[in-house]
Amino acid sequence: MVDEYTMLMRQRIQHDPFCVLKLRATFLKLVSIIDAPLVRINQANSPDLASVSQHYSAELLAYVRRVLQVIPENMFSILNEIVELQTHELVELPGKVARAELREWGQLEPRHQLARATHRVSVLTEGVLKMQTTLLGVIKVDPKELLHDGIRRELVRQLSLALDAGLVFGSAKAQAQPEAEQAAAQLAQLALKLEGLQLSLEYVSDYVKIAGVQMWHQEFSRVVNFFVEQECATYLKRRAPPEQSKYQSVAAPIALHPNGGGAAQGTFVGRLVRALLHLASTRRTAYSEALGAWCDDRGREVVGSRLMHLLHRALGSLGLAGLHRVLGFAVLSQLHALGRAYTAQVTGEPLAQLHRLSEQLDPSATLPDQLPKLLAAGGAGLSRLWPELLDALTRCGTAQLLRRHLAQKLTSAARLDGSLLTSMLRVGNKALLVDVSAQLLSSGAAAAAAAPEALPPPPSAMQAAATAAMVGCLSPCLDAAGLGAPHLQVFLTSDTLPLLPLVLTIFTVAHAPRLAWKQQLATLTGSLAGSSADAVDGVPLVAGIATLLRQVHREHTLRYLALLDQYVRAQLHAAFSQAPRPLDNPPEVATMLLLLESFCDYTEVGAAELPSYLRTVMPSHRVR
Repeated sequence: MVDEYTMLMRQRIQHDPFCVLKLRATFLKLVSIIDAPLVRINQANSPDLASVSQHYSAELLAYVRRVLQVIPENMFSILNEIVELQTHELVELPGKVARAELREWGQLEPRHQLARATHRVSVLTEGVLKMQTTLLGVIKVDPKELLHDGIRRELVRQLSLALDAGLVFGSAKAQAQPEAEQAAAQLAQLALKLEGLQLSLEYVSDYVKIAGVQMWHQEFSRVVNFFVEQECATYLKRRAPPEQSKYQSVAAPIALHPNGGGAAQGTFVGRLVRALLHLASTRRTAYSEALGAWCDDRGREVVGSRLMHLLHRALGSLGLAGLHRVLGFAVLSQLHALGRAYTAQVTGEPLAQLHRLSEQLDPSATLPDQLPKLLAAGGAGLSRLWPELLDALTRCGTAQLLRRHLAQKLTSAARLDGSLLTSMLRVGNKALLVDVSAQLLSSGAAAAAAAPEALPPPPSAMQAAATAAMVGCLSPCLDAAGLGAPHLQVFLTSDTLPLLPLVLTIFTVAHAPRLAWKQQLATLTGSLAGSSADAVDGVPLVAGIATLLRQVHREHTLRYLALLDQYVRAQLHAAFSQAPRPLDNPPEVATMLLLLESFCDYTEVGAAELPSYLRTVMPSHRVR
């Protein structure tokens, strides 16, 4: 029955904000409704009196919030006018203005509109601020807190709507501009809108007695972290409902689908991640380490520093860290799918054939006859695995490269915003790594048996617990500052895939001829014609192989290098043993050496770990 009067009260407040003082008597009268269900409970001296009173008081408080929420809603509708004035009409004054141009720079009409809108906001909130503290049942209500909670609630709604509506990426066929330019334009427009909203909230904070800057950062971080958490939950088997998120709030709840798009549309974080992966796809672009960007077939930058700057401007450091985290979950999902496909294909007769091939190739220092034919025959039964392996590795590599670019942008932003804190994090990270290395060395049984007198005493349980606690505290700070190492991250611990180095060797040898050196981009890449058969790019492929090998023991990486070293030597021996001898290395050898050089960079293989031939031919300054 009371809900029938809600719209009337909201309309009355909208037309006359000072009538809130009169509505206070109405709210106090509603408290008498609580007395009816509590009479018998009180007469029976039931212990449930406190809990029942708390429940009905909370329901009454929620109703009062719904009624008074009209004030923040109208306030933000006026703020939209202020945003429009500050972002499009008002021009920032220069340091010096000529006297003749003073009236022109004064911008009297826009400033009059701004003053009028500010006065409306001030009058709108003054009625609530003049209310006295009211006791609703057993809950003591402060009108200032009600106003602040209402502003937070509306701010969260406005942020969710802006982010959800601003990050919708349509098809390029329906747009006159390319997808990369369309995404850049949307990010720039979103950044301009959010900057205007933040500036207007800071502008009116003194008039409505709120901490505008603090409220903006708190609610923006809560909204971004909530949607990042929900997007990461899509990769998990067991998902907690959004209502149980630690970023939810009763006073200012976050709607999972603010525009009513439903689960089919997904969150704006997921759409943005998918758009980045689509723009950086190997079927559309080629990654150039020299340029630090993904470029199209004409050499134009598609994803690079400019797009990262727009992402940081629109979403801030929290948004970039959230994208970094979601891409990590995407890599984990690809690795799980790759493991299932590998286990299903490398079994039975193909596995037995690989075992026989491994015996023929051992030891790797020898040069078997017709090695390329042996590798081709060994991988004959794995032809169905190659498309899945290529797709998964390139997707993992692309996601890892995007994470590296996001981390670099986070690091540069952290240096500008807090250089001292960034330096402290770097020093703390190095000190912690030294401490962990010393503890691993002192607790190693093999090392202790080799030279027990040269080792420090083994760490105590207290020292190990303190180190683990320090790692747990420092890791989130390092990720937020972009000081982590995405290419060295271990995503999963599972059983070793059988003969993984040999399978990757056969796969690399089979797909290396499809790569060619592109002088314009200074990288190895395939054709960008758009067909799946030519979707090969050198750097993402290498990054994907390095990520996969990072999930298993280090000896598998060294075994992979030894097998490719054996292949390179066999190709050179076959080429230079014929007459007349060629003047240069065969193309397949040059391509393989370039791939190996990039692989050593991503896996941080030291020169001492390389086979003797690769150690000789690779430039020492490129090998860590």
